[in-house]
Amino acid sequence: MLYRFLKVIIRFGIRLFYKEIKLLNKHHLDHDGPTILVANHPNTLMDAWMVGYVSKRPVYFMAKATFFSSPFKKWLLGKLFMIPVNRSNDSKTKGVSNSDSFEACYELMEKGGVLAIFPEGSSFQERRLREIKSGAARIALGAQKRNNNALHLNIIPIGIFYSDPEHFRSQVLIHVGAPIPVQYDEQQSNQHRALSQLIKEKLEQVIPTPTNSISQEKDIELLVNLLWERSYFQFKTVSSKAKMYQDLQVKLDEMSVTKPYLLDEIMTETKSLIWKLHKLNLPYAIVRKSDYYKVVRDKLIFGVLMQVVLFPLVFLGFVQNIIPYLLTDFILMKKVKEVEYHAALGVLLGFILYPLNYFGFTMLLNRVVPLTIEYQLMYWSFMVVTGLLAYSNVRKWKFLAGQVRWYQLLKGHQKLIKHIASQMQKIQEKLW
Repeated sequence: MLYRFLKVIIRFGIRLFYKEIKLLNKHHLDHDGPTILVANHPNTLMDAWMVGYVSKRPVYFMAKATFFSSPFKKWLLGKLFMIPVNRSNDSKTKGVSNSDSFEACYELMEKGGVLAIFPEGSSFQERRLREIKSGAARIALGAQKRNNNALHLNIIPIGIFYSDPEHFRSQVLIHVGAPIPVQYDEQQSNQHRALSQLIKEKLEQVIPTPTNSISQEKDIELLVNLLWERSYFQFKTVSSKAKMYQDLQVKLDEMSVTKPYLLDEIMTETKSLIWKLHKLNLPYAIVRKSDYYKVVRDKLIFGVLMQVVLFPLVFLGFVQNIIPYLLTDFILMKKVKEVEYHAALGVLLGFILYPLNYFGFTMLLNRVVPLTIEYQLMYWSFMVVTGLLAYSNVRKWKFLAGQVRWYQLLKGHQKLIKHIASQMQKIQEKLW
């Protein structure tokens, strides 16, 4: 009951937090037998919410035992379908036995349930898949062994890609891979290792940047920063940005083998160009085509007119939502050092601070104009909608301010811009 209630609340929260959640190959989740969902882990608690978001069935989660450090936490997390496990790199938690946890997983599989595991074991905001642990393979094979392969058990890989993991109104791509049927074979040695390797390979297929090379990962980030800006008007969705990462990954892998000298040349020129932009305090957007001059002018005119028309609603939304927004931002920036927790904690803080804020405004309005329950609910909806509108328009003002600067740069630095744009064009030609 508690799980279902929180799932509805959290589902609503992440739909507000992210402006686009793109789900690919949802049909792979239609399996109604015992299922183990394995996913990459770039964004801590938010990753678990995303897995629960895409699954129609209740999902049980393997969680590190340190979360279960008190009787109350054990009770609460148990109600939230979490199963504790002592990790090798953590101190053992009193009262938690891995053999009991594995037994609980086996029983869940025998009941046809869904278990979620993040086989990397820890969470870091990286665009690559780290070394994975063997837990998912051990549980799958162990369940089949004790049931003589009678279970129709599948492992389903899920790749999660965030455009900006911790930022409000950013985007998420969730790519569901084809199920991996699991069968235990007594004659086959090293089954756990083989299945773990297969899980890794399948996860790499659904993650846009499955590289294990840290230097190459940073290279991709540098190139995407430039290429994304240059192609901004053609690629606005999270799917297109993920595809850009994937295409670059394939291209860089290919060039590292066939033309390593050219790859070194491209990265040297890219780093030099980015250093030059930073030194001159110029935005990445400078690499857009110089014929963007007219587009910028027209966008500025249209943007300012829209801001004038929407100003009354934007102003109300700003006034009615600024306090919880600033409080959330202050708590996350000042009190939470791990950036991986910002998105999930932002959603949780929002559920506390925004209702309190709306309740306060409703009480103030009631002192002036008594409202029925129906009108109070309408007023709450109005505050939510105008709050989102205000946030969107604050971002729009920042965008317009950037466009003004870009417009001035285009007018006053034509030769410099053409030189930088030509450098970027040469990098693109060498890449593709």
